[in-house]
Amino acid sequence: WRPKPLPNLQTPAFLLLALLSACASIKPPDGGEPDRQPPHLLRIKARFVRGSWKITLRWNEYLSPASSLTPPGLWTNPSLPFRAKIAGKKVRMRIDSAQKDRPLFLWGGPGIKDFTEGNSLPPTLLLHTGDSLCTRDTLSFPALSNKSNALIWAEFRKESIIFRFLVWENKVCPLGLPLGAYHAWFWQDEDQNNRWDISETVGLLETTYVHPPDTILSSEWSVWKADTFPPKVPLPSLCGVGEGVFFFSEPIFLRGYKGQVEPLGESGIRMTEGSIAEIADSAGNSIRYEFHVAETDTRAYRPRLLWVEEVNARTPVLYLRATEPLMEARDTFWIAKVQDTSGGALLCIQGDEAWLSPLGFSSKVAVQLRTLRGETLSITIPTSKFLLRLPRDSGVVVWRVYTASGYPLVVEAGDSVWLPPGTYPALGLSAREAFWQPIRIQEGVPYRQGAQIVSYRTFTVAPHKSEADANKP
Repeated sequence: WRPKPLPNLQTPAFLLLALLSACASIKPPDGGEPDRQPPHLLRIKARFVRGSWKITLRWNEYLSPASSLTPPGLWTNPSLPFRAKIAGKKVRMRIDSAQKDRPLFLWGGPGIKDFTEGNSLPPTLLLHTGDSLCTRDTLSFPALSNKSNALIWAEFRKESIIFRFLVWENKVCPLGLPLGAYHAWFWQDEDQNNRWDISETVGLLETTYVHPPDTILSSEWSVWKADTFPPKVPLPSLCGVGEGVFFFSEPIFLRGYKGQVEPLGESGIRMTEGSIAEIADSAGNSIRYEFHVAETDTRAYRPRLLWVEEVNARTPVLYLRATEPLMEARDTFWIAKVQDTSGGALLCIQGDEAWLSPLGFSSKVAVQLRTLRGETLSITIPTSKFLLRLPRDSGVVVWRVYTASGYPLVVEAGDSVWLPPGTYPALGLSAREAFWQPIRIQEGVPYRQGAQIVSYRTFTVAPHKSEADANKP
């Protein structure tokens, strides 16, 4: 060990170090109320040089180095490439590919934060070139479930012109949007990458947006979750030699088949070795599947008892279907008990089908039936159904009534269906379509297509309601 000499306090290096350490550091002041105000733009300096805008933004406080200098921090309308960097209380920008004689709108948003408390800037128009903002009309948007606090972007497209606005408190003021007709849509940016991905919620207008509008209400937007994937084929259960049973996680339809293929309710099929089926979901997304036992992982087979939506909607009787033949009942009636009340009604079993007369209770009950092999099958079913007449709303050709399983019952306007007590959302469409895919995607942008939504209702089916009451939205 040996002593280390102390520094010479008169050296230039030490004096410089002391001077730097004495400089004010950026930190919240001691005491007083915390800073809850977002950064405020004091002044802006902009000049156009050889096809580019060079802009300096001066703020009232230091900005966080973690601020986003791309959307949702800074963006332009129309959309143009730019570069930006933070320097203390300033942001310096260069916007390329600009034209001096065309209006330019520079926006700031919640990606810009102050240094001390991280307060976010609300959507703010920072700069516009040109004489007029065109409009100050406010457009309303529907309130979305937003557990992740994801931002919502609204976009207006006309040919190659793209204007983007941040939806704030379910509203947008489309400042600077030129007059004309636009494809208008919005999306919930759940993954925060500033572009729409297929898994994110999207909203569309039923018609072309014409700017400026008389008024746009939140109810004029339709909100969608895209379904562009075909049904996923599950592992089959082998119910016999070279015969498999498949149950899907969503309602399916057979578009076509070759060999021996049999539907089982709204989500199941039975296939034999070598059979080919084209299986579609309710939107028309389909997959071609060929069944070969030797090439397929399987699961243990268990017979099932099914409530078939399509058949039950056409009759007041309760209809069940089993995946294998049922044992005929010794008695010709079935009995159920709800709390202190018991009831009995007629029962008919034929092959793999069971027909039960309704009991009239308002709640569901468990039913057990036995197969020819002696296995007990159980299912919980409603004990009654009621007639719902679908109204003839103006322009509605067909209704799609969605059951609890997600299966869409397609019913002509003015016709009736039998439904258990419950609440059923329904879409009134302008045309009948075997499969209804309301959205097409072109170059990463969603567009409405197919039959238009003329009416949206929620029908309530309950005991002792008149037909008129059941039709109330």
